[in-house]
Amino acid sequence: MLSPARYSPLVSVQPQLSALCVTLRSTLREAIEAIEAGGAAIALVLDEAEHLVGTLTDGDIRRAMLSGATLESPIVSYVTSDFIAVRPDLDRAAVLDLMQARHISQIPITDGAQRLIGLHLLRDMMSVQECPNAAVIMAGGRGTRLHPYTATIPKPMVEVAHRPILERIVLHLVGGGIRTIFLAVNHMADVIEGYFRDGADFGCSIDYLREDPANPLGTAGALRLLPEVGAWRAHPLIVMNGDLLTDFNVGELLAAHGAAHAMLTVGITDYAHQVPFGVVALKDGRLLSLSEKPVVTWTVSAGIYALDLALIARIPRLTRVWPAANTCTPTLWVPAGMTSGVPPTSVVCEARRAWSNESPRPSRAGHGRRRIHWQPSGGAPPQGRRPRPRPLPIHVDRFPWLARRLGPATQRGA
Repeated sequence: MLSPARYSPLVSVQPQLSALCVTLRSTLREAIEAIEAGGAAIALVLDEAEHLVGTLTDGDIRRAMLSGATLESPIVSYVTSDFIAVRPDLDRAAVLDLMQARHISQIPITDGAQRLIGLHLLRDMMSVQECPNAAVIMAGGRGTRLHPYTATIPKPMVEVAHRPILERIVLHLVGGGIRTIFLAVNHMADVIEGYFRDGADFGCSIDYLREDPANPLGTAGALRLLPEVGAWRAHPLIVMNGDLLTDFNVGELLAAHGAAHAMLTVGITDYAHQVPFGVVALKDGRLLSLSEKPVVTWTVSAGIYALDLALIARIPRLTRVWPAANTCTPTLWVPAGMTSGVPPTSVVCEARRAWSNESPRPSRAGHGRRRIHWQPSGGAPPQGRRPRPRPLPIHVDRFPWLARRLGPATQRGA
């Protein structure tokens, strides 16, 4: 991808992108020169306000010449104004899908103001620098919470925008330079193996870590099924869940893991939940505050890890296990653009609790019921009697709809 930092009209763009740019006043000769100089088989047309207004490919120029145009003819009549452009945060798999669907090899990148900030080239996207690391994708879950969608296909093969989730993960890893991928399979393994085969159609080598369906090995047990030989074993291993829709940067994760000299690096992110009710704060039976539908945020594991192979030796072989965070002190990795105010120590402790196989399961008793908890201001209620709450003063003149329901009274509960 070609991308300048910022630029003024055609003069301060980075050279590899500036060479592609022409204006609406340019001639076909100048457009041909731009295409030749840029080497991308396309010229990008900007207006005086630096907005991208069109594209011109070598095919467009050939058609113009066949229609009688000369090299000195202005390009304005031959510019493609209904071009395809994408935003900067669109992931690689989506861009490749768009290129394939529209049969194009170049897609400009623009910001919200339609200013040119880069160019996706098919040849660059297909020629990523390879990483020596391998990746393991955990794809053996039964997906019971997605039933009935998972009655006939495993959860990682559920399609999102006409592409299985697992395929999106594989393509994302390949786009980040990973060429050796292991799929840990169990439930409906034949569906996954029949789809990916050896990985050749996806630009990588895929092997399978097959668990015994009658004796599942747990969240991390499948890592003990990794082969004992391979050049990838000299480098950190990426492990991730098989049901993620993510655009994390593979290189940044591996760089953070190496810089920390850690055995295990945990990718983290923020998870926000809006409480659907008003939340009250009480002290000694009195109301301190009422927060209407507050948003609570936690720092959670993103389901993406980098670990050294030496850590796998601590996982018991052929027994059901969970990732043992107490065997090392994990390093936390926050993807670019996301910050977290949670101290690392508390996150590590939370990770240990969440990963422990002996952690108590939350009770689902009363799930879905709305309970109203009330504390009287005058101490405990008499034995055997149900307390009757004293209502707060309500000035109905501030709430016309309430005044109509309550009648002529101007205040209740005072």
